[in-house]
Amino acid sequence: MNLQLLRAVAALAVAYYHSTSEAGLNLSPSIGSHGVDLFFVLSGFIIAHAAGRSPRYFLLRRIIRIVPFYWTATLAVFVLALLAPQLLRTTHADYAQLVCSLLFIPRETAHAGMAPTLILGWSLNYEMYFYLVFAVALAIAPRHAPLICGVIIVTVALAIDLAGISHPSLTFYARPLVFEFVYGLCAYYLFSSAQRHIARFERLPTARGVLWCGAIGAALAIALEEAHGGFGMPRFIVAGVPAFVLVVATVFLERGFGDYTQSRAVSLAGESSYILYLIHPYVIYGLLRMTWSTRAPLARPAAFGLVIALLGISTAIAMAIHLRFEKPILTRLRRWLLHPDQLRDLARRWDLDLLLRTYLFIPRKMLRDAVRELGTKLEGRMLDVGCGRQQYRKFLGSRQYCGVDWTLASQPPAVAEVTRLPFRDRTFDSALCTEVLEHLPEPGRCLDEIRRVVKPGGMVLVTVPMTMYTHSEPYDFYRYTEYGLRYLLEKHGYEILTLRRLGGVVSVMATHGISLGCDAIANRLEQSAFKRIRRAVLLPFSVCSSVVGYGLSRLIDDFDRQDAIGWAAMCRTRG
Repeated sequence: MNLQLLRAVAALAVAYYHSTSEAGLNLSPSIGSHGVDLFFVLSGFIIAHAAGRSPRYFLLRRIIRIVPFYWTATLAVFVLALLAPQLLRTTHADYAQLVCSLLFIPRETAHAGMAPTLILGWSLNYEMYFYLVFAVALAIAPRHAPLICGVIIVTVALAIDLAGISHPSLTFYARPLVFEFVYGLCAYYLFSSAQRHIARFERLPTARGVLWCGAIGAALAIALEEAHGGFGMPRFIVAGVPAFVLVVATVFLERGFGDYTQSRAVSLAGESSYILYLIHPYVIYGLLRMTWSTRAPLARPAAFGLVIALLGISTAIAMAIHLRFEKPILTRLRRWLLHPDQLRDLARRWDLDLLLRTYLFIPRKMLRDAVRELGTKLEGRMLDVGCGRQQYRKFLGSRQYCGVDWTLASQPPAVAEVTRLPFRDRTFDSALCTEVLEHLPEPGRCLDEIRRVVKPGGMVLVTVPMTMYTHSEPYDFYRYTEYGLRYLLEKHGYEILTLRRLGGVVSVMATHGISLGCDAIANRLEQSAFKRIRRAVLLPFSVCSSVVGYGLSRLIDDFDRQDAIGWAAMCRTRG
């Protein structure tokens, strides 16, 4: 519980600094930015204490903890910079910067220095570096991982410095701030060694008082040195060492003497500290812009009252986001991703193969869902016309499957023109024809052939696009409205049992927006150093935007019937 208290204090300290800085209310003393140092020492201690022994499991847990909200907030700020840049001071809609931010790669820009798209994400670049190094240490020797991790961090920092490397993305990891993670690792070793003698330690009459004095003195030392510019000494010493003392003292007070807070509010504030740390600049500066736009001088009591109000509102918003957004997502991700059986079940239910393979996830997902549901009615001996790589075969309820396509490239069971099927009349009990008719100059001939080879009364599932970019050029001839598809099917001898709209206006807009965004980012990357790994770099943007777009489409598409991704028609052949 004391660690949760320290996390809350660290986040509130940074929020206090921003509210009293020159960009905020310009009050003195403007202190608290060294709450980040406390975060780093805490991180070193907690990771060493609770990392486990599996590097894969450890790294996956840290990614689950850090990535979901950070990516969401980063994309939200990027969209804001794209649509309303006047609301932000140093953040620009820089696509290369967005990619680097999502991948936790430090990158220097003229407008924001080393700050990523989400301005305080710079500290997460250090955190992810620390996690990666610790995972490597776990892979080398789990038992001695904290020691190995500390050695690697110090060695890398010294090597970059001594080699005279000047590239800012590399010198970022040689900044002395990284030593504060090592302080946390040392705190873990000190605590582990002292646990064997904790009973003897508890009997010392002055031990509790010394620890309380150490904790209070360390907190005051951090505030005092920041108010006086660090006394001309390096930050990792004047802020890092007191942060180390504060962490050690509070841990020993809790474990040795039972001195800890049991407040649920404090616990919740600690759990929400990550959210508070990332969002508070936008909340504070946004509120100040709305309520203090004139920047007229305020009386000191009124100014500090406003600071308290800003901190309270920021904390309340962070808690709400934690409870309503972050916590449910983390619970589900841990349940799904940390257990292989549930991960496989998740991949099947959510079609993660589509999500990771293409930025056309939304239309592909909707089409697959339609085939998955309606395809169970295709029974007996079934023909898949234009089967491609037979991706829908596993969703069909047929007893026997036969696929036909016009090219050997997709390795179909049979190769033939779909307007001249090489089968006898009434050979099949049912048929599937997905996204084929738009590629035929005379789609009626294909429908006539399907009706010929399927027995009278046989079930046929047909899907076509309504809004989709041109593809498979020059063999892309048509897009179908509901009425056009209905006319075509009925004209060629089909009775329509179900005609289902796939998607709506939101899914259409999301699909085109994601496609345009990915194309724009890909073009930028083509001219950059990320050219060879552009697909991997695009993946975070594609995945995040696809998930958000698909979620919104599920909520809103049914309210507007004016547009569609496409159509799925379940038909019966007439005699």
